[in-house]
Amino acid sequence: MKVKLAEDIFFKNQLLSLYKMSNKTFIGEFKSAFKGMGLDFNQNRIFTENDPIRQINWNLFAKLRTLYVKEYIEDRNRFNLIAVDISKSMFQKFGKKTKIEIALETALALTYSSLKANDNTSFILFDSEIRYFFPFNRKFGYFFKILNTLNSLYIDLKPSDRIQKIFKNLYNILKKRSQIFLISDFSFPINFEDIDFVTLKHNLTSILVVEKEEEKLSEQLKYFSSNENPNLYIQIPYHQLVENAIKEIRKTNSDLIIINSDNDPYIILQKFFENKIIKQY
Repeated sequence: MKVKLAEDIFFKNQLLSLYKMSNKTFIGEFKSAFKGMGLDFNQNRIFTENDPIRQINWNLFAKLRTLYVKEYIEDRNRFNLIAVDISKSMFQKFGKKTKIEIALETALALTYSSLKANDNTSFILFDSEIRYFFPFNRKFGYFFKILNTLNSLYIDLKPSDRIQKIFKNLYNILKKRSQIFLISDFSFPINFEDIDFVTLKHNLTSILVVEKEEEKLSEQLKYFSSNENPNLYIQIPYHQLVENAIKEIRKTNSDLIIINSDNDPYIILQKFFENKIIKQY
């Protein structure tokens, strides 16, 4: 049975939220948190008292007897991939939102910011396989193509019981070093080695979507689980899967963002950007 990825009203609300977000500091902090791959020379300009002496172009001074400094601009030849888990567990609803709605809200904010920053941006949907792939593009109009496709998308609900294969696919299909944002409820057993494998070649930010009501229910019903793998003899309770995911991801060379169902994804992302900028200095 196919289900709609999200209702039309959801995508309309996202457009309004993203428009409001674009008038604030969110996109600027995204650019600062994920810097470009280097610096390109822009021009020589007249030296001012606030310029560092090390930037003086002494060769030009020898010719013109006037102090100039070298000015550089950031090369934002970045490749950002936003990957969203669309497996069966993401569509379970216990509160006001499904986990897939929280994931899409987060993914669209990252996609919007990435394209606004003129970064090469790709978007994928996956369960145990990569189901939909939007190739890299850096034109901002590409955002609306992704949004319109998602708005009309119906998918088959399938479990994500072979997540190790996804990590290997991401490692292999991305030829250039990329920043990967992997958004999932991680409602499956994972090992830190699976995640660390990706970071050998790419930068990874794992974004864990946690449904608080489901977590509470799982703690009360010890044998309840969101894990749909029929091959497991003993089902692992959802709250234990969440705890295991956090523990395993923190062993790896990747960032971790936790977004609870009662959180505002924009606020959580902005705090993450701010902390990442602070760590750079």
